[in-house]
Amino acid sequence: MTTACDRDGPPISLLEDRDLTMEVLDFRAAIMKQWNDTAKDGVPLDAFISPVNPAVAPRHGDYSKVRYFAYTAVANVLDYPVCTLPVGLVDPDVDLADDVSLIKDVKGNTLPAPTCERDETIRRKHDPKVYADMPVTIQVIGRRFEDEKVIGIVKMISNLLSEKQACSDAALDKSY
Repeated sequence: MTTACDRDGPPISLLEDRDLTMEVLDFRAAIMKQWNDTAKDGVPLDAFISPVNPAVAPRHGDYSKVRYFAYTAVANVLDYPVCTLPVGLVDPDVDLADDVSLIKDVKGNTLPAPTCERDETIRRKHDPKVYADMPVTIQVIGRRFEDEKVIGIVKMISNLLSEKQACSDAALDKSY
């Protein structure tokens, strides 16, 4: 994948820069309208949660082969505050390679695997033993200038995960 940073050639002109800036501003306005529309039912969206990456952090030396910006790039373009949060660790006994026969689209149709060249590379590089105990992370994305709210939401999620872990630990203790 070639990004603007990888591209050879002369720098863009001032006019091209201005055009790109206007595209970004139009995109931000469209997303802000969609976000504002969530308040029509009286319950506006405070933030949204998404993966940081389609997989855990890549192995040393593999970054250029498996990098994927879509989950983080949108928040960067929108200038939205984001906070990442580890929600678990890779368990090689549980986090096995995908069974491609189970990968379905929203209508329940089996998707071809791999779905693209990058998907194939990520699947090929997946080795549960190599990734054992690596953090699995999510990101909480909020509206512009609501950084403190994002941090508060992350603290709430972290507390809920801690309570869940404490309950699981207590249940294990009682079973012995």
